[in-house]
Amino acid sequence: MLKKWYVILPAAAVLFLAAVFILLLVARGPLLEERALGEELALEEQNVESVDDVFLYNGSTFLYSTLVTNEDESRDWVFLNEEEAVERINAADTITLEEAETRIMEDNNVERLKKVTPGIEEGIPVYEGVYEAEGRLQYYYIRMADGEFIKRYSFRKD
Repeated sequence: MLKKWYVILPAAAVLFLAAVFILLLVARGPLLEERALGEELALEEQNVESVDDVFLYNGSTFLYSTLVTNEDESRDWVFLNEEEAVERINAADTITLEEAETRIMEDNNVERLKKVTPGIEEGIPVYEGVYEAEGRLQYYYIRMADGEFIKRYSFRKD
């Protein structure tokens, strides 16, 4: 009887881990496809040599926010909808993603952010910081150009 358990338990554990792995692959598939599409769209833009990073921004409108390296080795942020580039700015004219994270954490006295995503709100390139505080999901926006506060709002986390 005990020998059966030595076979059944490891087999069940392997099946469980395989199911979890497959579930994770299936769940991440659409996200990876969206990121690949954002990269493809950015590479079609003029003078783009390579795409360094792709963010999916779900603000007032959906955007692919891409950090690209140009043929002259300069870097740009290119913001695209599903059809065309909406905005393109020189990355040297913005604060970095790391500087945005630091600014948002300091401004809000938080130790950890869920994410920081570049995007565009009301025609202004922004960094959107998301964090949890007081049982709420907090959204905090700063301008990419200088890190100046733009707006904030929160949702109850239920």
